[in-house]
Amino acid sequence: MTTTLPMNATAIMAAMGETVRTRIAPACVAPPTSRSRYGALVDEPEDRAAPADETVAHKQRRLFARGRDTGRIEYFSDAVIAIAMTLLVLDIHVEVKAGENVFEAVGRDWEQFFAYALSFLVIGINWMFHHRRFRVIVRYDTTLVWLNLVFLLFIALVPFPTSLLADRAPNPQVITLYAGMVAILGLLGAATWSYAYRAGLMSETIDRPLFLYILGNNLVSPLVFGLSIPLAYVLQALDVDPAWAMWFWLFNSLGGIAWTRLRGDTRVGPRGAAVD
Repeated sequence: MTTTLPMNATAIMAAMGETVRTRIAPACVAPPTSRSRYGALVDEPEDRAAPADETVAHKQRRLFARGRDTGRIEYFSDAVIAIAMTLLVLDIHVEVKAGENVFEAVGRDWEQFFAYALSFLVIGINWMFHHRRFRVIVRYDTTLVWLNLVFLLFIALVPFPTSLLADRAPNPQVITLYAGMVAILGLLGAATWSYAYRAGLMSETIDRPLFLYILGNNLVSPLVFGLSIPLAYVLQALDVDPAWAMWFWLFNSLGGIAWTRLRGDTRVGPRGAAVD
């Protein structure tokens, strides 16, 4: 009896491989544009139809002035913020005299540790707000990039007034530098949030009531720290230690709580309209 032998193994595998590739290839081909983790298209310049007489400068603006992925902005910002937080510890210098108890020496220089903890908290809160903003900012343009760079400029400056606060008895000038810096950071955060909303750079999930609620939260810090500056000079004129003006900074947390109680119950309608 004659037996028909099957195809050899190589031929079988080749045939199977060709069949599999034919069936799954369409599903494996990457789409022309991919998406970021929030659904925005990844940063690929759009070569839209251009006018026949388009100039080089106009094409540069068309291709590079706007983008659809904020990943590089976030990574760069995280790096600058992390470095600024790390640099804070370099200003702590505790002199331990011969035979002196280490804990007593640390206690004597407690102002340095207070300034370090305060500035670490200030930068940390600003990083948290920055992180939240860029969860919903899904596009960027040149103005947004510049706003973020100015914000990072003041973040990197935080160690300087921190060292003054730690090394010198708080006076109105030192309080002005420190409180002014914190107020500017808050204002820049609010400006970034406001610009991104008005320029259409945010996710559509951010409606006007939520935008206004978060904007108000961002303005609490500039208000509290800004008011502490004239308070320090008033206390000095009254022959009272200006350092008491620093206690006014505690109202930053109370102001946030008050704003939440005032506006946090605002309901959002189906089209984003506030409901009384």
